[in-house]
Amino acid sequence: EHRLTVWLDLHAAPGSQNGFDNSGHLGKAEWDTDMRNVNRTLYAIEWLANRINDDNLRDAVTGFGLLNEPDQHVNYWRMLEYYNHAYGIIRGALGDGVAVYIGDMFNPQSFNWFWHDGNPIEATNVYLDSHIYACFVDDLKAMTPKQHITQVCRFERGHINQCCWDGLPPAPTELGRFVGEWTAAFDRTPSPELERAYEQRALKYVFEEHASSAALAAGSSASKKKTTSTTTTTTTTT
Repeated sequence: EHRLTVWLDLHAAPGSQNGFDNSGHLGKAEWDTDMRNVNRTLYAIEWLANRINDDNLRDAVTGFGLLNEPDQHVNYWRMLEYYNHAYGIIRGALGDGVAVYIGDMFNPQSFNWFWHDGNPIEATNVYLDSHIYACFVDDLKAMTPKQHITQVCRFERGHINQCCWDGLPPAPTELGRFVGEWTAAFDRTPSPELERAYEQRALKYVFEEHASSAALAAGSSASKKKTTSTTTTTTTTT
């Protein structure tokens, strides 16, 4: 109706692909240590793709991410094998019109050859996704605004440009390129004042919810007492 289009991605996988909280499990990344995790993830991709097709959403869903931010310590070859299988599932269910994008494992250079010239499979309408954040690591959080600008314009730009090129002079490969996530924030919590404001808001919400529930319970109890006190019993004597 509103001509909106969506690029989906699978954000969490069994065992966790990165150990981040947004993977559904904070701690160790163990997705690649058990093929049952990988197979369950492929099943989820297939289920989602078929659901999109069955619900006639192919015009709205124009892109599909195979897995969000797999960590650089995940087994590289197992990750690529997963990408190949998941790509085939998407193409089988949704056709060639849906863009397929993959995470760069925080090492884009390692994907320069991937899906290029049919290696290891023929792939079209595909992209490598990079994410830029400077708000999670202590040395980045300590940077001045000018240092943050330098970080993005030099280091991050160079990091992104490590892929996807081939030949001399370099020419783009079949794997397109985009930055799917980024932020201008310097820290997850921009200031102690804002953190206190969030805490106060949360406490206020809890207090109001508790007060509302208590008032509802009290009202219900009073209603029952009133009903009991106004009930009369009629006795007929013969």
